[in-house]
Amino acid sequence: MHSSLDSHNNRIGVLLINLGTPEKPTTSAIRAYLKEFLSDRRVIEVNPVIWKVILNAFILPLRAPKLVPKYESIWSEERGAPLLYHTQDLAENIKKFLSSNISVGVAMTYGSPSINDEIKKFGNEGIERILFVPLYPQYSGSTTGSVYDAVSRALNKIRNLPEIRFIKSYYEREEYIGAIVKSILRHWDEHGKPDRLLCSFHGLPQTMIDAGDPYYEQCVRTVELIKGALPQGGPQVDLAFQSKFGRAKWIEPATESVIRSYPAQEVKNVHIIAPGFAADCIETIDEIDRELREIFSENGGEKFSYIPCLNGDEFWAQGLANIINDHISNWSQNVKT
Repeated sequence: MHSSLDSHNNRIGVLLINLGTPEKPTTSAIRAYLKEFLSDRRVIEVNPVIWKVILNAFILPLRAPKLVPKYESIWSEERGAPLLYHTQDLAENIKKFLSSNISVGVAMTYGSPSINDEIKKFGNEGIERILFVPLYPQYSGSTTGSVYDAVSRALNKIRNLPEIRFIKSYYEREEYIGAIVKSILRHWDEHGKPDRLLCSFHGLPQTMIDAGDPYYEQCVRTVELIKGALPQGGPQVDLAFQSKFGRAKWIEPATESVIRSYPAQEVKNVHIIAPGFAADCIETIDEIDRELREIFSENGGEKFSYIPCLNGDEFWAQGLANIINDHISNWSQNVKT
């Protein structure tokens, strides 16, 4: 870390943080990533001793090899994992709307680039004020909470601590809702309006919600705001939750069940969007746009169209820059006019 007496006191670091991804689409890399992710006690809230046995004896040996073809199908030879390069694109576009004294970095809660390494980079640049931006519009202890934990562990190794702030959530921000709605309308201009628009969010065990996690309520509110911002006379907008893992009860309705039920309701043309995902990844590209597409077709559906995540969209980058500026405005004047 630079000395606190140097002349970098107007510098600000902004760290965009997403979940993480394997470094390669190989069994060993996927296994290493899953082990770190699924060892987080905020993610898996069961007896850690029992869970360690289950994870190492059953889940990692069986699940990692099965995920190889899925990751291979979404991997870019030039850029690697979509989750990472879309987040990097977002960071690059955000820079266009922030002043030159702000350094924007990208980190992953699990895997690399790590939060620890990115905080070190800020320190080497003489940055002593950092805004952490978990890219989860809706707060959950299993996602944003894990970011807080990872940042705390990283800061525990630093003697001269930076001043820090967090963005906890942005599910109600007009910049976020506006960007989602703009992406929907752009998609409708290209593909026409569907019979139904389905908003699919990542699911959570019901026990987490019962324990006080606000995630479900924030997802519901997000969909309400999307409905309110879309033009009147459009298709019905539904809410569902995907990516169930394990046997415990998860929040409902399940996206797969909803998709299966649509054709019997004469819903033959569906568009699906994942507003809780900041960047396209295996859960959107493979689970939604491949698996759910096949399920819809097998059950009598005719037209299935996936609306991509906001990714590095420049309109959204400007919106997120505005949100960032609101959190650092009394540190300095940061957004270009």
